[in-house]
Amino acid sequence: MHRRVGSLLLLLLLLAAGSSAASDGSSTKPQQGQPSNDVVLLITDTFADVIERQPGPAMVMFMIPDCEACHMLTPDLQKVAANLKGIATVGMVNCATVPSVRTCKAFGVHEFPRLLVFNTGTKLNPYTGGAMKDFDKYTGPPTARALAAAITAKLDDTQISHVSSSSPSWHEAFLQQQPKLAKVLLFTDKNASTVLYMGLSWSYARRLAFAEVRSSGEGAALLQQYGVAQMPTLLVVKTDGTHEVYAGPLKAAPLRAFLDVHALKEPLPEAAAGRGGPFGGAEGPDALLGEVTLQPLQAGNLTDIDGRDEMWLLAFYRAAEGATCLTELQQLQSLLQEVQGIVQYGSIDAAATGLDAAQLQQYGVDAAALEQQGCQLQLVLLPHGKGKAAKGEYGKWSGPLDDAKALQSWVLEQVPDFSIRLSNELEADAFVAATADSLPPAAIRSIDDRRAPIGKVFLFTARPDVPGLYKALAAQHFGRSRLVFGWATTADKEGPAMALMQKMNVSMRDELCCCSGVVCRAVRGQLACWCNL
Repeated sequence: MHRRVGSLLLLLLLLAAGSSAASDGSSTKPQQGQPSNDVVLLITDTFADVIERQPGPAMVMFMIPDCEACHMLTPDLQKVAANLKGIATVGMVNCATVPSVRTCKAFGVHEFPRLLVFNTGTKLNPYTGGAMKDFDKYTGPPTARALAAAITAKLDDTQISHVSSSSPSWHEAFLQQQPKLAKVLLFTDKNASTVLYMGLSWSYARRLAFAEVRSSGEGAALLQQYGVAQMPTLLVVKTDGTHEVYAGPLKAAPLRAFLDVHALKEPLPEAAAGRGGPFGGAEGPDALLGEVTLQPLQAGNLTDIDGRDEMWLLAFYRAAEGATCLTELQQLQSLLQEVQGIVQYGSIDAAATGLDAAQLQQYGVDAAALEQQGCQLQLVLLPHGKGKAAKGEYGKWSGPLDDAKALQSWVLEQVPDFSIRLSNELEADAFVAATADSLPPAAIRSIDDRRAPIGKVFLFTARPDVPGLYKALAAQHFGRSRLVFGWATTADKEGPAMALMQKMNVSMRDELCCCSGVVCRAVRGQLACWCNL
């Protein structure tokens, strides 16, 4: 019976897909009169829009009509799609049809069914300049429960800010960050974010900002401020400062209908360096290294940062009761705009986060001075690489907080150099011919990754040493993209720079030049140009 039900569902899905493809070649929804279905029917023309350009997680089944295992799996896939509707995308690709063949080949699908689980977030494809997502091959049990668990395991709370204190500084800082976004506040008595809320935070990434306020005594001031009388309560603080309380059930469909009214129609540009929440930003000609945003962080974020490669410059302060230190934080934000996005930036209110003197001293913070002058910011630089706490190589800025050039130079001195200097034509030729073996292990996730070509970025400069900003760019992409960074100086008359510039038709110095399908252009002839990485 299960086999016959699965076959019928699969047949209906394929009939709907065929009808859609015949109508306009791009629609992914069944035509009117076909059974309603939550599994999205995908072809090559729609795959990027539905899966790769969306920030939420997804599962896709690649199948062919005469695959018995595909028929058996279809009812469970349909159940997962219905249960996770509004939280994740579940799709199907028929590899026996012409409109889908290119996608099946691109993902190296040769056996059926093939299930791929796509991560949250998106990144730029270094070959095409389009969107792409990391993914894993699903090899678990073919049951609805296991399939759903594999998808929800991709969700995390990195798009959600957490408040564990009534300190006005956290609340004000959260409302002021990304001023174009409305802010979603969930008042809850749960100790961990729910799958639903994490899913929504990813679905609306860069269209709304999300936060949670715990109902414990520490959050009482915000409960009173917003008139929250019961848990859970969800509300949206609009960009004009007013707020609206959600009155419907906490289910995906009605919540999305409510949030759609307040969300941006198009997401804000994403950082060249990566993610949203406490780990994101924007892109553009003046943001080669990512948007400069001083993110208000909680104690839990420090654990997350310790497990990430990125370098962080943290501003520690202690806001007294009723104070915010906003003036000092805004002044630092302005200073960091000049420093540029060479690392990630965060602020930590020791009072709001509950960090004691011993914990502060681990970061090199003068806890006694912070007690006396809480709004006098103390800047600490966390090193590149995972396990920062074990390394203990924290640097503390001792200079003034009004000298952007000095601060930038100090930070750049600490950035490790992952770029490759090309000293002769043999080295240059080897760099051009480099394969995935040149990448760090973290950038290679499969055999297909090892076989695929990689992107190369060149810098031609008149300086004898690698410019600090280029070094920072290479560090930000190390292990996170399929790019390698090389450079050559025109100051070395015996070096390969001039010959390479002639080959690539490059005439201006301090210009980035990218090959292997990576598009690049210089802006105002400066190093800080925008690469479509």
